[in-house]
Amino acid sequence: MLVFDRWYAAALQKKLARPCVHLIFGARQTGKSTLIERLLRESDVMRIDFSRPEERSRFLVDPDELPGSSAAPAIRQKSVGDTGS
Repeated sequence: MLVFDRWYAAALQKKLARPCVHLIFGARQTGKSTLIERLLRESDVMRIDFSRPEERSRFLVDPDELPGSSAAPAIRQKSVGDTGS
């Protein structure tokens, strides 16, 4: 399958580097998911795809799960003299 470079790929890559929530929307079958998968291939990110029925249903059944599932894990700060154990 041939994948053409999208005109927005470079600008989107810069935006995705920021630690924010990013929403991508647009007309159906225009390559949004393909572009995101290509740009985030090596990234450690959380991706929620509401176009997938099982994922959308999960949050429709329990909308309160969304904020909890997207919360960043707490980072433990080392104090001076901490050996990490």
